[in-house]
Amino acid sequence: MIKKIVYPMFVAAILGLLATGCKEEEGIIEITIHDVSSRITGMPDFTGTGAEMEINGTQLQNIERIIFGDVVVRRIEMTVTETSIKFNTPAIAPLGENKIVLVFPGGDRAFTSVDVIPRQTILWFDPLYGSEDDVITVHGTNLDIVSSAKIGEAEGTILEKSKTLIKFSIPSGAVTDYIYLESDAGIATSEGLFIACPDDVYYECLPDLLGADTLPRNGNFEDTAVVVGLIGSDLPGSAGSQWWLAGSGTRVQYEIIASPGNYPGLGTKLLKATVLAMGEAEWSDQIVNEGYVCDSNRCFLYTGKVWSDISGRQIRVTGGVHLPGYSDMRGDTTLNLKKGWNEWATRIWHAPEQRWTVMRLQVNFGFPINEGAVLMFDDFRVVDVGPRSDSTAVFR
Repeated sequence: MIKKIVYPMFVAAILGLLATGCKEEEGIIEITIHDVSSRITGMPDFTGTGAEMEINGTQLQNIERIIFGDVVVRRIEMTVTETSIKFNTPAIAPLGENKIVLVFPGGDRAFTSVDVIPRQTILWFDPLYGSEDDVITVHGTNLDIVSSAKIGEAEGTILEKSKTLIKFSIPSGAVTDYIYLESDAGIATSEGLFIACPDDVYYECLPDLLGADTLPRNGNFEDTAVVVGLIGSDLPGSAGSQWWLAGSGTRVQYEIIASPGNYPGLGTKLLKATVLAMGEAEWSDQIVNEGYVCDSNRCFLYTGKVWSDISGRQIRVTGGVHLPGYSDMRGDTTLNLKKGWNEWATRIWHAPEQRWTVMRLQVNFGFPINEGAVLMFDDFRVVDVGPRSDSTAVFR
């Protein structure tokens, strides 16, 4: 069918450039086009900004470009076959109905429209690892429109959802992969991988020895009797089973506070330390676990999370392990923290001549650069990662 359509100047300027030639226009111009909308045989009713969109049909291979509302999608931005056109919905497309024009050579044009709706996003998820039937909580935006939650190709059962939160169970057969949340607006993909257990090549899947029933050392501060307050002498404060808060020579304010809930792996509580003034014994301001018992013929990994509130300067924290009497030290790690939550890991191993089975786990932060800083700590873990080999650790 042939149509003669009269376009106002601003529309004609676009379509004129898309035709076989262009010329200087004045006032109102006439463009003769062929309406080939019948080539379109299928497309979604909805899409989301930035989401991949597919149009199905016939004779689509020669498409030159698409006018999506007021935005031009170029041929190089599409994946095109004879029966399919795939492209990303323009990020600046307004919500609501958007008119679409498919531009082919000559005067061939196909017309359609699509509703653009808010697209879901993933900000973070928790826990970072788990086994079948465990529940994953995903935080984000527009999550109430999600219809499917997957780990890779395995689809879980959605248990709860709202605009900012969705919970689903880990499905059978899930392997380590990204989390995908699907809706009519498209697919949102997590930034990091979800680690599927019990595959023990991942240390996260190994038993947390600090949280074991036989060693109730409470490395996440969830369930503890706490002595908090100002520590300014060699008198430590108790932060629960075998955790101590030292502040020799430095005035440090300790508190157990509610977790902000905006970082993966955090529980409902965390330990807050405010460095008020510096002393001389900078190393002795610390969180320490006295007398951790371990097998000297095996290797371990000591991990944790530290939060820094300082923007524009470095914060220094060391996380390490001392043997009894401070005669030797293994696995000390110095962290120069960025603002926000930082994760760290220290490898624990014994030299062949050492047969100690008692460790002192600690995090030191009484350094001059930290004066005035607010630091928070959570999720201290120790996992058994394998047997010792010669003088170095063997990690799976």
